[in-house]
Amino acid sequence: MGFASMTWRWKSYQEDEAEHARFEAERAAAIDAAVSAEVDWLDGGAESAWPTWPKERPHLRRGSRIRVPGPVPPAQFDEDEAMEIVHVDSAAAAQWLAMIQAAPKGSIGWRQEVVAAYADWTARMNGLGLSVDTEIDRDPHDWNLHYYALFAEGLLDGTPMSFDPDLKLVTDLPDEPFCEVAQTVMHAADALYFNDPQRTASRPADLRTKLVERVIALKRWDMPAIRPARESTWKVAASSRRCSSILTIHSTGHIAISRHYSSTASTRC
Repeated sequence: MGFASMTWRWKSYQEDEAEHARFEAERAAAIDAAVSAEVDWLDGGAESAWPTWPKERPHLRRGSRIRVPGPVPPAQFDEDEAMEIVHVDSAAAAQWLAMIQAAPKGSIGWRQEVVAAYADWTARMNGLGLSVDTEIDRDPHDWNLHYYALFAEGLLDGTPMSFDPDLKLVTDLPDEPFCEVAQTVMHAADALYFNDPQRTASRPADLRTKLVERVIALKRWDMPAIRPARESTWKVAASSRRCSSILTIHSTGHIAISRHYSSTASTRC
């Protein structure tokens, strides 16, 4: 229900007020419908679908572009640069995820339903499908912290058939967002493993192995040294350091990962 209220619309000062008023009316109607559906479900009716979010695109960090005569039509140039109008307030939505994440274990049985419902939006806003050197500007940082912690639960508890396809939603991200997301996934997976004596070591070890393989494949280990200062090298360097930390504990490779989990399995609290 709360996720239905998370959309907002950018309004130009030159815009007709009627267009913005129409959006606000439609948004209010969608929220009322979500509330009614939730009440019906609590009264024994059919479970309602999760609210859908707009198919917005991530903001990409890029240099200034100047239109010059050439083969690219002005319409195509304008379409590529078009500003998204309807957005999701991902920071506000992250607060709902935080409450779900903080709930006692087993008290919320639909945690992975939230993950599945917003998997496409989250992956798209983190650059899935874009080139490995893509840099995301204004990424949904707060949302990512809680969403990918819940995502890690699904990776550890899901079926063997779903593990690789689900993990590709992380490993197929561009280098910079991958480094950010991988840190969250790995930390959450470690917390789940070390705080559950009944959890086997095989899935956490497989997860860490896959993440290490993706880190080794990074394209930009030495990029900060060769990029011009004006291109925000500090953020690229920070991402590289985050990915480096994934390798630091297990500098000898995949064998060390397996040994780490095997040796600690018998000593967990």
